[in-house]
This record gives sequence, C-alpha cells and structure tokens, in this order.
Amino acid sequence: MSSQPNILILMVDQLRYDACGCFGSTVCQTPNLDRLAREGMGFTNAFASVPLCTPTRASFWSGLWPSHHGVLINTHWRKPVTKQRLDRSVPILSEILKKSGYQTAHFGKWHVGPDSEMSERGFDHVVTRTDFQTRLQSEGKKFELRDLITRDYIIKDYPFAGVTSAEGEDFFEIWLCRRAEEWLRSHASSDQPFFCVVSTPGPHPGYVVPESYAARYDPAQMPLWPNVRDDLRDKPAVHRLYRDVIAQCGDLSDDEWRTCIARYYAFVSLIDEEYGRLLALLDELGLSENTLVLFVSDHGDLIGAHQLFDKGPMMYDEQLHIPLVVRWPGIVPNGEQCDAMITFLDLMPTLVEAAGLSLPHPVDGRSLLPFLHGETIAGWPDDIYLQYNGEGISLYSVRAVRSRRYKYVYYPYDQDELYDEEKDPWEMHNLANEPEAGPILAEMKERMVRWMERAEDVMVDWNVNLTPKRRAI
Repeated sequence: MSSQPNILILMVDQLRYDACGCFGSTVCQTPNLDRLAREGMGFTNAFASVPLCTPTRASFWSGLWPSHHGVLINTHWRKPVTKQRLDRSVPILSEILKKSGYQTAHFGKWHVGPDSEMSERGFDHVVTRTDFQTRLQSEGKKFELRDLITRDYIIKDYPFAGVTSAEGEDFFEIWLCRRAEEWLRSHASSDQPFFCVVSTPGPHPGYVVPESYAARYDPAQMPLWPNVRDDLRDKPAVHRLYRDVIAQCGDLSDDEWRTCIARYYAFVSLIDEEYGRLLALLDELGLSENTLVLFVSDHGDLIGAHQLFDKGPMMYDEQLHIPLVVRWPGIVPNGEQCDAMITFLDLMPTLVEAAGLSLPHPVDGRSLLPFLHGETIAGWPDDIYLQYNGEGISLYSVRAVRSRRYKYVYYPYDQDELYDEEKDPWEMHNLANEPEAGPILAEMKERMVRWMERAEDVMVDWNVNLTPKRRAI
C-alpha cells in the first residue's frame, strides 16, 4: 500500500449549505453526507471564491484568485468575453498528483475549459456527459417530462423544476457514479494511490428528477425561506432586473417555489444516495482507511431566496456559503467542526500537502491541514474576499468582504450593501445607507481595499469612492 493517501473528491454543483442534514437541514435527507461528517470534519464557514461555476472551479484546481488565474466567467458560451481555460503554464492539482505517481480519473462536470483538455491536464481516465448522451442515442431512448415549471430564462421554457420518467442508469448522475464504481473496483489492488473526482452536474437547475425520488418530498410540506418575499427595494437595481427581466421569476407563486424546493431536495437526496454507494464501496474494497474523502459544492443556489432563481450578480450567502466535509481516518478527528473562514482556493494547497508534496509555485490559498489535525493556524484571516466578474456573455463587477459578523458588497456603479449576519442572517435589511452604520461600513471598505491589494485586483485602482482615499482615475 502506498504511503500517500488515495484522494476521492465528491463535488456537486449548486448545493446550498443549509440543504444538508449535517449542517442543520431538518427537511432534506442526506444520510450519507451526514455519516461522512460524523466520521470526519465539517467546515461551517466555507465559501465559494465566486458564485459561478467556472471561475470558482478554476480556483479549486489552481489555488489562485480569479484575478490571478484570469478565468473570470463561465466558459461554455460560443463567443466568450474573457479567456476560456487555465493557462498551461500554471500547474493544477491533477497534474501535480499525476506527476508524483497518482492514478487519476475524472467523472462528470469539469467546466474549466473544453472537456477534451482533461486528458492533457493530468487525467488518465475521463468520463463526461457526452459519453452518456452517446449511449442514450445508440439505444434510441427517450423520456417523458411532467409537472414542469418553466420560464424564458437563458432559453425559451427553461425547466425550473419537473419530473422525468428516466430511472436508474438512464439518469445521468446515477449512470456517472456507476462508472466511477467500476473504475474504483479496477484499481483496488493497485500499488499506486488514486486521485478520483466524481463531479455531478446536479443539483444545478433545472431540478428535473426521476419519479421515484420526486415522490419522497411533498411540495405542500416544503417550508419557504424567510426571505422568499424580499421586495429588493433597498438592494442594487441589478437584483430587481435579474428577478423581473433575466430570470423572470418574480411572479412564481409560493406553491411553485415549494415545488422547486421539493424537486431540489429530491435531487440532493439522489446524489447523496449515489455517493453513499461510493463510500460503501471503499469499505468493501478495504480502501476507506487510506482514502481522504472531500465533499464540496462549487457554490450554492438561490432557489427562491429573495425571489431569485439559480445564481447571478448577487452576493447573498445562499449562493456563497458551501458545504465542505473532509474524512481521513486516523488523521481527521471524528465528528469535529471547524469554523475558520475559508474559501474554495484553500483546497488545492490542502490536498497537495496531504499527499506529502510541495507546491511547485506560489498560490493564493492556504493549506487547511493543521485544521484537519485539530490544530489552530496562527494569523488565519477572520474574513474572506469574494469576486464576481459577470456571467458568460457580459462583464459585471461586484466584490464582497465577509467577516463573521458583517458582509460588505461593493457595486462600482450602484448602491452598496452591508448586512449584519448575526442580527439579519437572511440578509433582508441593507444597512449601507444608514448613518449609524457608518463606522462599520468604513471598516469593511478598508478590509476590502487590503484584500484587493493582496489579490492584485485591478479594481483597487479603478474604483468609485470605495474609500475616501481612493477615487476613480
């Protein structure tokens, strides 16, 4: 057996922190994630570096801020307005591990550039949605959809939620995890350690799930978020524009939001069940004791919070706060929680150090390994910095600083936001324009400028009245 641990990454797309049983949900059933947390460590203050797939995933692989790795927005559009992939000159996690002798495999969503590049970026074995679609087409399979809730969002009649007749391996996430099971079985007796990533596109919307899973959650019994009817009156104008024009979700009824939440929870439970099979397989193959398992979501999901859908140019915790669990038998204490303020870019240096390797280049993230040992880390920041640069077809700059108590959101050409996360955890009341909040606002702005300088964010020089000392040129 190798002295280096096997590494299994279980990554989901758009899973809210509060949709996990181990992080407080009393409705959504996630028994396998809960088990993982009991046998490992949960991180209660983990945040996406960007509330968008591609740039935050690029930070995962590189350990760098978007302002350093340069992949600012999603890359799947035909005519992107920024770079579409990480530079080859920047070694990424998969390449570092492969070079040190790891067998590497990636199943599912990559979204850091073309899927065809994965084999050139350190992966020996790759399985993508294209493989699944090719199989369905060869078998001539088609499936019925029912109970759809749709709006003209991105495409006409975008499915917010629904039910499909596809079951078992005719549903992508299930098929994908079964392929990962096959690969793990085939490498169980190898003397080389493995690095395996299982990255499901779900529970990203649309929340369209098999009938057998939809039946587990009754929409009529779904509690609504306390901020589902936020009128957004004291928020930046783009929030209302997104609600009323882009996503066209402001007119969804409470019953429609309940159905969306029910289908979302069903999707989460389906993925939890499939990941549970993978964890059980590690036990069966005798691999659990020497395997570091990391469960994480790339970012969260609005799904009705503030009357908003999916994700966008907002910095609400629903799309920033992410679930993160690490299990590593013999190293990580069972059932512990860490409340340090961390971001997605801290994971790459953590996994490199866990593999007993050195970073080949400086990164922006810091290793969490001492936390995993139950230790403290001197000088660890008590706040985090978050960047947003737009979607796939346009640029739109937003920045945020989140401390344990406050969140400050900077909009260069709109009103700012300031929230007291202790008194107002659902971020309903924007304090930015209230005179009594002036000292806190000034402090948070100064924190932001320091983070911008550290991240070499171009906005540190090109900003409009971010602090009294800095004005637009």
